[in-house]
Amino acid sequence: MRIAVLFPSFLGGGAEAVCAWILETLKDRDVTLVTLSDTSLKDLDVQYGTNLGDSKVRVHVVRLPLPRALGEKVIKSLSGFSFRQFYLSWYYRKFLSKRFNLAISAFNEMDLGLPGIQYIHLPVFAQGHEALRPMVGHPESSLRRAYKRALKIVTGWSEKRLRNNVTVTNSQWTARWIEKIWGFQARVVYPPVVWSMEVRPWDQRENGFVLISRIVREKKIEKAIKILNDVRFFGYDLHLRILGGIVDISYFRELQQRFGSYDWIIWEKRLTRSEYERILSNYKYGIHVRDNEQFGIGVAEMMRAGVIPFVPVQGGQAEIVGHDNRLCWDNEADAAEKIVKVLNSPRLQEELRSKLSMLSQGFSVENFVTAFKQVVDEFGIAHV
Repeated sequence: MRIAVLFPSFLGGGAEAVCAWILETLKDRDVTLVTLSDTSLKDLDVQYGTNLGDSKVRVHVVRLPLPRALGEKVIKSLSGFSFRQFYLSWYYRKFLSKRFNLAISAFNEMDLGLPGIQYIHLPVFAQGHEALRPMVGHPESSLRRAYKRALKIVTGWSEKRLRNNVTVTNSQWTARWIEKIWGFQARVVYPPVVWSMEVRPWDQRENGFVLISRIVREKKIEKAIKILNDVRFFGYDLHLRILGGIVDISYFRELQQRFGSYDWIIWEKRLTRSEYERILSNYKYGIHVRDNEQFGIGVAEMMRAGVIPFVPVQGGQAEIVGHDNRLCWDNEADAAEKIVKVLNSPRLQEELRSKLSMLSQGFSVENFVTAFKQVVDEFGIAHV
């Protein structure tokens, strides 16, 4: 079986990690990555812990019909993801589909021409998704809706064909939204957490917090700073270390202007995987502040590293911590109160660490590989 894995552009994040591990899962088969961005499999190995560099996985780069400089801008722009999705779908259906027996969209819903598999991180290409976009921090407008309708018409995008795909998603929270928006059910295969370091003893860790996030506005990093500033006001000498690449430079500058004088905040630049694991393993606590996160791979990584994370009550990140009321907060004041309660109780810390350690096993690489192989094998049997 010849398999195409479609992913528009690698910008760094949880969706990219899932795509890399889909390739890793299927690398012993006849697999080709189809993407708009120049992509090095060895770079994916460094970022996501895969072993693709010496595999037989091929990369087919689709060039946009634009001047090179403009094409690069479209590929890397945060605002260009709709264009990238529809263009890649059109190009695959028109020029590549006859070369493959199975197409897998590793980035959300996609018209693949024939029935295929789609891994939906967030359902954002359907009519009726408008209620979801503002909840997850994506702007919505009549102009944007008209733009998407035009893209669908020009590229011949068919929602009817799309509905014939087997749908996989990253959490029960996202699955409920998929059913609400699309009307069909999705199978949950949790993204994998790759980890190589031993869990550091609790008494050898820093009594501080980590925040794992790309520097983009939708992640609401200022909220984490406000919450921990409130905790510090109660007399707790702690600091915050922010791990994540700068994607939105204007937002980063705003944060620097507002909080640059806070000497208890450490801003890390993009780290190698080993540096990232070493730093994360050295902390006791973590904080995640984006409401309605579809999954939250950073939270799952915190748990695997032995970190206790505090998360908003709404979204897939609450699912990761087992909807534990001691860790899930409803507003900034509630977050500060729950953090203080845990900081004051070694017994509570031990209880949470034990529970989170068990929960983290559900997000293992082995579970992902087994589950996704099963999805592909079942598809093959059903479409012989």
